[in-house]
Amino acid sequence: MSEEGFGGRLRKLRRQAGFTQKALAAELHTSRGNISMYENGHRQPPFDLLIRMADFFHVNLDYLLGRNDNPAPVPHLSREEAALVDAYRRADASTRRILRTILRNIPRQQ
Repeated sequence: MSEEGFGGRLRKLRRQAGFTQKALAAELHTSRGNISMYENGHRQPPFDLLIRMADFFHVNLDYLLGRNDNPAPVPHLSREEAALVDAYRRADASTRRILRTILRNIPRQQ
């Protein structure tokens, strides 16, 4: 879990995208004051707005909420697939190289 919470993530994503609070508020159909309150941890956005934020910044909700450090949206995976992805992420560089080599040599299904 990240040390950075939702407000910090939102501020970071907004700045990386080059938006002011006012401009982001307009994109998300909310007020600049709300964006400020969210970034400073004084208010939490409603669920539908969280989804719009994640979609807008092309990140997953867990990243936006500070629950993990991987911003990439994750496609729907089975539990087994998710466990394999998690194991790969925890592996050291050498193990990852071996796994990539193995996976590249698996024949594609027709």
